[in-house]
Amino acid sequence: MRAILINPKNKTVELHSIDHSLESLQSAVGGTIAWGTQLKTGDVLYVDDEGQLKPDPSFFAMGRRTFAGCGLLVGPERPLITDVVSTVDEVAQLVSFDVGVDLDQPLTVKSTTLKSGDEFFDYLRRQRVMDCDYLHGHDGREPGNAAEPRVTEVTNLEDNVNLIAVAFMESAAMNLKATTSLLLESVEKTSRLFGTPESPVEHTIMVDALNPDLSIAFRLPLHVVIYQPALVSKIENALLRNKLRLKEFQVVAGFFMQPRLVLLIGRRVVGQLFSSRDGQSLQIEIEERPDARDMGNAVLALGRLEFNVHTPLGSPRADGTQ
Repeated sequence: MRAILINPKNKTVELHSIDHSLESLQSAVGGTIAWGTQLKTGDVLYVDDEGQLKPDPSFFAMGRRTFAGCGLLVGPERPLITDVVSTVDEVAQLVSFDVGVDLDQPLTVKSTTLKSGDEFFDYLRRQRVMDCDYLHGHDGREPGNAAEPRVTEVTNLEDNVNLIAVAFMESAAMNLKATTSLLLESVEKTSRLFGTPESPVEHTIMVDALNPDLSIAFRLPLHVVIYQPALVSKIENALLRNKLRLKEFQVVAGFFMQPRLVLLIGRRVVGQLFSSRDGQSLQIEIEERPDARDMGNAVLALGRLEFNVHTPLGSPRADGTQ
């Protein structure tokens, strides 16, 4: 299958061959994948979800957004990934490698006050339109007057790329029953697409976030990754036996902490719903995690911890020492 690989270290944009497997996509970007952006052609950019955490990362920009590590542009999903529509030359015109990112510079967090839910969702819609227009050459400047940006009503609003995913996750945590149904339907649909797979599979579903009047506020990519396909039938059986539950945790993995909704069969972790690190998409992972430990205070640790976390009195230390 034809794709386009963006390599910021080599500063190249070139054709790349992949198949439908998750391993093929991960191999291309050099790590776990995350949704980056979508072009008007329907092509989807996947990036390295941990690119910024790797030693001496390289960066590239596409539109208003900057990505760390390699990017892979694939074609629209119908329902599986297809050949990329854009040409190498077209993509090269959208990409810039002259990107300076100072990882040692502290981030400055700025806030925007929105007075109502309608105003909030209107802001999200306008941000999506601005991203798409900027990416395709309409950056808010009047034709023939490139030096003067056009003043719009969103000029003074700060761009917070995490806003959409955070809003969705907060809403999902408030309605665990509906979120469980969404999670299970997404997993079942992905599993059904691939028949009876024995190796990990992945599929992307667009989720509609609704306003109170049930109109669509925005659409959010939901990546479903089933690392252990045999686990799907166990999850379905647990649902029938009323043994399945979804619980909100602060999940700690290494140096990283993130709020996630965790799918449990009894006390076994079998799945997770969370935001990608760039805040632009959601991900469901179906995988049993025997290394998961409930640390108390709604904190769940995955694997060996690199820093101290509060544990209930009398519990073993997170690093296994006494």
